[in-house]
Amino acid sequence: MTKRIKIIFTLSVLLNILLAGVVAGHFIQKDRYHRPPMELDQQTREKMKASFEKSREEMREFFQEMRKQRDALDEIISAPEFDRAAYDTAVSDILESKGEIVRKKAVMMGGMLSDMSVEERRKMAPFIVRGLTSDRSKPPHKRGQERGGRNPEK
Repeated sequence: MTKRIKIIFTLSVLLNILLAGVVAGHFIQKDRYHRPPMELDQQTREKMKASFEKSREEMREFFQEMRKQRDALDEIISAPEFDRAAYDTAVSDILESKGEIVRKKAVMMGGMLSDMSVEERRKMAPFIVRGLTSDRSKPPHKRGQERGGRNPEK
């Protein structure tokens, strides 16, 4: 093989290794934030899973409505002439829908918590409180919070 082909082959192998590392890192990072955050007994996990699946089905129409509202807001913002009243109405509608979804999730969690032991509720408490009170638009490591605890800077 010529020197040029050896260099191209070596670069190709190195790029493939780099790409494999990036893909593996993405899945490891993604899995880290979707893993169950605490140890609960099997029966509780099964109840939670069933409750989440039922809730997801019930909330599907809310999510579809929010998509329509988001599209409407996008059209208002992108229009040649900006209509401030329409913008304010669209934003208000989106925030109301978002609040309704959060309320429904809180009610669902309240139902699950009423069936849990005190130890399980204590394990769940930091995650539920953080879920209701923190900025959920950023992953935990970007919010300065430790996993399962409070913000150490406060």
